[in-house]
This record gives sequence, structure tokens and C-alpha cells, in this order.
Amino acid sequence: LASTPLAPTAVVMPIYHEDVERSLRGLRATYRSLQQSGQLAYFEFFILSDSRDPERWLAEQAAWQRLCRELNAYSRVHYRRRRVNLKAKTGNIGDFLRRWGRRFRYFVVLDADSLMSGETLVRMVQLMEREPRCGILQTAPTLVNARSPFARLQQFSNHLYGPLFTAGLASLQLGEAAYWGHNAIIRTEPFMRHCGLRAMRGVGLFRGPVLSHDFVEAAYMARAGYDVWLEPCLDGSYEESPPSLDDELARDRRWAKGNLQHLRLLFTGRGLRFAHRLAFLNGILS
Repeated sequence: LASTPLAPTAVVMPIYHEDVERSLRGLRATYRSLQQSGQLAYFEFFILSDSRDPERWLAEQAAWQRLCRELNAYSRVHYRRRRVNLKAKTGNIGDFLRRWGRRFRYFVVLDADSLMSGETLVRMVQLMEREPRCGILQTAPTLVNARSPFARLQQFSNHLYGPLFTAGLASLQLGEAAYWGHNAIIRTEPFMRHCGLRAMRGVGLFRGPVLSHDFVEAAYMARAGYDVWLEPCLDGSYEESPPSLDDELARDRRWAKGNLQHLRLLFTGRGLRFAHRLAFLNGILS
């Protein structure tokens, strides 16, 4: 694996009204780690803003300029803010792919609180190069940087039994795993061809953009004949947990709305694999 050559890869971070200084600290650490690996030439970074508040996007642009000066990375770290916020995160990623996707064989999606080591990014690209039928390779992020008692409890649980849980999940799902929306690498061309999500036409919950888009994108990638893998042995992948129970419940409510939208896909989605229909059903019942 170590001798496998790399391919052009974009590292994209969609943001929306985030604490930009905190987000770019993680991006800076990822960049420097990749620089130390000696493989930085194959990667470019994109900060994709959907922020609507002028004060926010001015702060984002200033932070990006400081980051580029500090790292001497004007040609490798890019910032774009969409003028029209359509379809939320999926629209933001779609806008990036339409503009720059054909330049890159792969793209890695980070959340605003994501952190990844350069070694892990390199290994992910090498694994994709060795497995041409793999469409999405999902890491199992470790929770870090918890400060509140609630978040520290979540982090302790994640460190205690998270590796065992993800190893078992990976052994059950094999090449029909789910995509969790971040800390994953995606093969660009089939994603652009097969995983575009149209707005839902209906009433109430079944109208507008698909909310839990990541599970649907994994199902569409598998429908196109590609594998989706969860790889628990890829360490060096991190994220933060919600700091309070209120934040956790607010996130769960968003997920619940998205999961209920999958009722339509569960019965009408053509060509979806049985494993992904079960994933939809599991989310609906939760």
C-alpha cells in the first residue's frame, strides 16, 4: 500500500455561521500534518461558505487570508461563499463539484469540527486507488476536545466501546455501508454522475431538499455498482460531539426529519440494495 501512487484530491469543508477561528484551527492542523507527510502536492483545500450574515463572511475571509499567509498556501487553500443558499450542505457540495470537481479524482468532506491526520488522508487515497470499485470510504471518527460533563461522557463512551462497535458494524455491512456525511473520501466522477439529489415534490415533510442526504448518497452510489465501505482501522480521524443535551436533541430532531423523509425512498426507490433499504428502515424506526 505504501508504494501506491496518489491522485489529485480535494479536501472540502462546508461551513455555515460557524466559529471560523475554531474551524480553521482544525484545517490548519490537517494541512500541516499533510505537509509533514511529504504528499501535500496532491491535495487542495476548499472552504465552502454558506453564511448569510455579512459580518460572518467578512470574518471568514479575513481568517482565510491569515491562514494563507501563515501557511504560504494561497495556491492550495481556497475560499468561496455562495451568493444563493440552495439545498443547504448538498447544494454547497454540488456547487463545488460543478465548478472544480473534474480537476480531482477524489474529494474528502470535513465538517467544521473535523480533524484528520495527513497520514490518514494519504492512506485513504491509496486505498481508493487500490480498489477502483470503491465509491465511498468512510472513517470512524473519534470524539475529541470535549469540555462539558455531557460531552466528556459521550467522548468517554466513544473511546471505550466505539472501536468494537464500528468493527462489528463494518463486518456486518461490508461493501454496503452507510456514509455519515463527513470524514470520508468519495470518488468524484461516479458521485457527480449518480448521486445528485433533486428537491422532493410533495407536501409537508416530503417537500424541499433531502435532509439526511448522506445515507441516500451512499444508497445511490451502491445502486450505480460501487461499494461503500466503513474502515474502522483508519485512525487519525476526529470530530467533536454536541456540548449539551439540548444540542444533542436539536441534532437528533434534524436527523429524525431526514429519516422520516426516507419513507418515500424505502418504497419507491428503484434499484436500491436491500442493505440500504434496511438502513433507511432503521432510521425511520428510530
